[in-house]
Amino acid sequence: MTLNRLVRDAKFGVRLTGFWLLALRLDGLLWPTPASLSRMAAMALFALRSRRVPPWVWRTRLRGCQRCQIYDRATRRCRKGRLGCGCSCPMKYLFEFSPDKSPCWAHEHGLADPENRVGWPSPNWPDK
Repeated sequence: MTLNRLVRDAKFGVRLTGFWLLALRLDGLLWPTPASLSRMAAMALFALRSRRVPPWVWRTRLRGCQRCQIYDRATRRCRKGRLGCGCSCPMKYLFEFSPDKSPCWAHEHGLADPENRVGWPSPNWPDK
């Protein structure tokens, strides 16, 4: 692995961590309460156990979210008012999900309507 790639990956990781911390702060989870600490520990454990997806899958997922009306471009979260999971999309879509669970909030809750720009085109899009 070259030094340039290590530096690039480190910058990418720092940037994604910033988006994740912003999502936590906006949901009021950065204050150390037992509930917030347990949720943060669960998210960190998921991230450590999960395999990363190829870059093209990550970019495709993120583009799908950017077309959705629920996606908040300013904070890069899946949240508009009371709709959405509130996750930091750049961080969430780095990892593989189980095939029976869609990472798209709109599909999970039966609100997906791709013609009106809500949700991904299919539950586990992009299909491999």
